[in-house]
Amino acid sequence: MWLEKLGIYGMEEIEDIILTGLVIGDPVLLIGSHGTAKTTLCRKLAQALDLKFHAYDASKSLFEDIIGFPNPKSISKGIIDYVPTALSIWDKEFILIDEISRARAESQNKWLEIIRSRKIMGVFIKNLKYIFAAMNPISYYGANPLDEALAGRFIFIIQIPDIKDMDENNIKKIINNSTEDDGRYLKLDKEKQLSKKEELKEFLIKVRKNVKPIKEKLNGSIDNYLTKFIKFGVIREVVIDGRRINMIKRNILAYISVLYVQNRLKEFSLDKLKEHFYKVIKYSMPFAAFEENISETRMKYIHEIAFNSINENEEIFFELKNESDVDKINDEFINKDYSLFKTLVSKLLNKLKDKSNIEEFSDKLKILKKLVKKIFDGEIKPEVNDVERIISAYMMIYDASFLSGKKFSCLHYYGRAIKQGIIETGYDDIKLLKLAYNLSEGQNGLNYGKFKEYIKILKINKFGG
Repeated sequence: MWLEKLGIYGMEEIEDIILTGLVIGDPVLLIGSHGTAKTTLCRKLAQALDLKFHAYDASKSLFEDIIGFPNPKSISKGIIDYVPTALSIWDKEFILIDEISRARAESQNKWLEIIRSRKIMGVFIKNLKYIFAAMNPISYYGANPLDEALAGRFIFIIQIPDIKDMDENNIKKIINNSTEDDGRYLKLDKEKQLSKKEELKEFLIKVRKNVKPIKEKLNGSIDNYLTKFIKFGVIREVVIDGRRINMIKRNILAYISVLYVQNRLKEFSLDKLKEHFYKVIKYSMPFAAFEENISETRMKYIHEIAFNSINENEEIFFELKNESDVDKINDEFINKDYSLFKTLVSKLLNKLKDKSNIEEFSDKLKILKKLVKKIFDGEIKPEVNDVERIISAYMMIYDASFLSGKKFSCLHYYGRAIKQGIIETGYDDIKLLKLAYNLSEGQNGLNYGKFKEYIKILKINKFGG
């Protein structure tokens, strides 16, 4: 493992993601508690790549520290140039922007130009190869959420593990590890270095060479997956922009190449790729950098839907827009992904609460009626609580006393009638609901008297007399 060779322990889960960030070369954000080796990680990576490293404290660094001072001689010639200092960025090759979430707004804006385009005041920083940034979790006192535009510039947002969450083996390694900053006059252990300076560089070059052939093999599958991820993500309130989805594709390609070069992925069949696609998605999302809380359960669910539909020629529909969409819903559809069915129903019922657009309301009502009919005809068998909310919504809409503002809605009479019908006939509630539904078709509510007459007929047919 590369990081262990550098004396970095307990980061096995994120090592391949970090390597992928190095392969691509775009900015990476590390989020972790104090003392989780964020700075040490960056310094060690820079050493392994033989790059000039500097860690800036964004909460304290002045703009003059970063840029240096204007050179009066060059200004007199109409050229913008700066007198470098030991801190200035012009000769740096690998930088860490630490405490970025504690930087003042105007300072964050200046760092944004560096992160976005590797420029300061429009001047290109030609030596700069890698930009990492670090912050504490936003739950920390004094740590502010990043501006979404700034967070959106990082290809990976990597949460660094705490020592308390590591296994005992890694904890013991950390206990016995030391760096150049530790025990300056009491050197108990020699700091770890790669045996060959070029070793990590050679690995990254090899990985980059394999990205293009991997793209030729997986391009269509990745595009289908990410298209479905965007579409279904909107329904589950996970919205990502065009820049982010473009980043994720690059991340997937480079990550698969990292695994392939290490001989940890030899086949490109979809069943072998599923967990790897999700891992890239997990660390590519920027939400941890600002206050939006997206649960891992929700992300996994969206991933499952998107991945499982990669090879489906028919586009998955994510909203019941017209009556023909109801024709696509059958038991096979429900059993394949019941959560999607529940989501479709929830969106439909929410749309029916809004009566401001009569035409749209009417269209949604037709869809609801068709859905109810499919339930009563036995074409689909949703879970009981979903049957109840679908039927209840239908009854409420067709309930004349409810619409006229009377105290008791017809829903009350439906419930009372069906309960009595079950007692008298022993029939299940679905059969009696179907009867109630048929008696309300084309009317504003249930004809309760007629329903009671039918109960009598059902009772006679079942028990005689």
